[in-house]
Amino acid sequence: MKRDFKIKFGFTLAEVLITLGIIGVVAAMTLPVLIQKHQKKVTVTKLKKAYTTIANAFNMAAAEHGSIDGIFPIGAAVVAEDVKSFFNDYLFKYLNNPVMHDNRYYPVQCANGFNIYFLNKNSCTTTNFATTYGSGRVLFSTTSGDEVAYFVYIMAWDNSDDNHIAQYAQNYMLMIDINGNKKPNQYGKDVFRFTIYPAANSIRPYGNGSDCKIDSYGSSCAAKIINDGWEIKDDYPW
Repeated sequence: MKRDFKIKFGFTLAEVLITLGIIGVVAAMTLPVLIQKHQKKVTVTKLKKAYTTIANAFNMAAAEHGSIDGIFPIGAAVVAEDVKSFFNDYLFKYLNNPVMHDNRYYPVQCANGFNIYFLNKNSCTTTNFATTYGSGRVLFSTTSGDEVAYFVYIMAWDNSDDNHIAQYAQNYMLMIDINGNKKPNQYGKDVFRFTIYPAANSIRPYGNGSDCKIDSYGSSCAAKIINDGWEIKDDYPW
């Protein structure tokens, strides 16, 4: 009589559970890192695209209409109609469906009634992110894929002799929010600061990246990203 001896290989339930547990631990350790790397890459891609879009718009406007330099006389009082005309007639034709926004665009995030967190999230910047032509502030968004918000601030306050007059600044502040009014609305995460230099017809990141720290304002995080070769490196306060 012949007998067939078959050896059966398999895993016990305990072995399967242990294996699944190990896989779960490894996934829990690696997935957050992979997600973070992806988020960083997406942030840089969006920022570079938004920065290139607004820079190209200014360059094309300058090529057709002449340099922005001298359009707003430095130190002169801001004229609301001139500011409105500049954006409508000079710049907006080179952007994709720009839409103006008032102070209802951003949700209030801080007790002081303002909207954009500093990187340290201890408080919000006290800049009023809204279109008010008479004080040289323009907030608009564009859609070329994702919504992007731009805030241009072309004035400085003249507080001499107890006056409080909006006058044209030498250089202009530019804020880029790479995902419109969606949260977190925070410096260094989705909001980045640049400076417009009319005399040089150029847009450059604000500062040198030195305050791009977790316990600081984060107003120069765009400079750090660009200085690092358009990359969010491991020392970035993510």
